[in-house]
Amino acid sequence: MRRTLLAVLLATALAAPAHAAPPTRARWAASWLAGRVTPAGYVTALDGKPDLATSVVIGLALAAAGTAPKTLDAIARYAAAHADEYATANGTDRPGALGRLAMLAKASGRDPNAFGGTEPRHRLVDRILATRTTLGPSAGLLADPVYNGVFSHSLGLLGVAAARSLTDEQRAGRDAALDYLVAQQCADGGWQNNPRVVVAGLALTQCGTGQNGPDTNVASFAAQAIAAHGRTATRDPLAWWDAAQNAAGGWGYLPGGATDADSTALAIQALVASGASPTDKRFTGKATAYAALLALQLGCGSAKAERGAFAYMKPASGPPRPNVYATAEAVPAVARLAFPLHRPVATVARASVPC
Repeated sequence: MRRTLLAVLLATALAAPAHAAPPTRARWAASWLAGRVTPAGYVTALDGKPDLATSVVIGLALAAAGTAPKTLDAIARYAAAHADEYATANGTDRPGALGRLAMLAKASGRDPNAFGGTEPRHRLVDRILATRTTLGPSAGLLADPVYNGVFSHSLGLLGVAAARSLTDEQRAGRDAALDYLVAQQCADGGWQNNPRVVVAGLALTQCGTGQNGPDTNVASFAAQAIAAHGRTATRDPLAWWDAAQNAAGGWGYLPGGATDADSTALAIQALVASGASPTDKRFTGKATAYAALLALQLGCGSAKAERGAFAYMKPASGPPRPNVYATAEAVPAVARLAFPLHRPVATVARASVPC
């Protein structure tokens, strides 16, 4: 019965052919995203200015789907030329932004520690590790001047994992940052953004609850960062993901919150990184997470210009609307990939929803 239900959900989520596999749906979404990118390699914000933060996430989505390689390269070139505009605040490096740039470099076939076409090239891994706090109860934390905490720290470590190789000094810095991240895990298996006090590898303060407690976005990047470096979390994070999942199969930003595409996608990536699947036995009491995510993708019932995109959330009324950022974050999950990504071997220019 459960397999029959899953087949129906996968076949009807887009009102598209039943043989369409998740990688194909990733390419539909990536193709929609590529259509939003200017020839210069960026998408624009509401004020008409380049939105590099979203452009970088789109670049990762294109790499995950193996779609629009020329657009991916254009995004990487633009990001390299404007890296400091994106990855610094008041002259101080931001490890999370640098981490995304390092992942983009790897996904586009570039060296994260020699990023850019002109000298001096950006040594992204060195810059990430240079943000590490070395003394006090925050020792090991990759400190961010804007959004300090486990979220940015984890993205920074994912950027370090994108490096082709590390020197002994880099490995020492990475290991200290990993030790800090492992110690930040909450008793229930999740991670919260607000840093906890750590002494000698032990967290001395408790995690918060509700808005101040663990959330799916922070927990996903933390779990992916630990797995990317071959480490093991102190507590099984899958128990936390199981408890946080909605009955309909998706996840919200906070445990039990309404399903949204970003959080569900990040949860799937965390499960993939942990070597699990949303369809394994511990999750069979709920609908599959893939079906919950794919149900937010716009298909043949939507306007042609919107097909393939993802809505952020199911609307209370009216038709769903495409969301650029939600679509970009959904693609790696639909492709069943965790960060960091490799440059795809096979690529396609575009792939449209067959209506």
